[in-house]
Amino acid sequence: MVVDLVELNHAGRRLPREVWRAAVPIRGELSVLKYMSWHGHKGGPVFAALRAQGLVADLSKARIWHMSGRSTLLSGQQRTQGRTDDQVCWCRFVQ
Repeated sequence: MVVDLVELNHAGRRLPREVWRAAVPIRGELSVLKYMSWHGHKGGPVFAALRAQGLVADLSKARIWHMSGRSTLLSGQQRTQGRTDDQVCWCRFVQ
């Protein structure tokens, strides 16, 4: 699905509201996938990937926290520059 995405955290810390409200969204194709189950385990982790022209790292252990109309909040762990930080993204579905 095509979305406009805004990251709400930076280096694991919540950005001030005025910063993320003024941010230019990144448009891309969002895929939310379930990893293949292993050794008979059910409910493997979920992975979210955004393919866009801008640089957005993939989210592991992703969760959809809230869906409302044409938008959703997606959270997970993002690995950038050798660190893993918590990330929350606001996504608006593009028609």
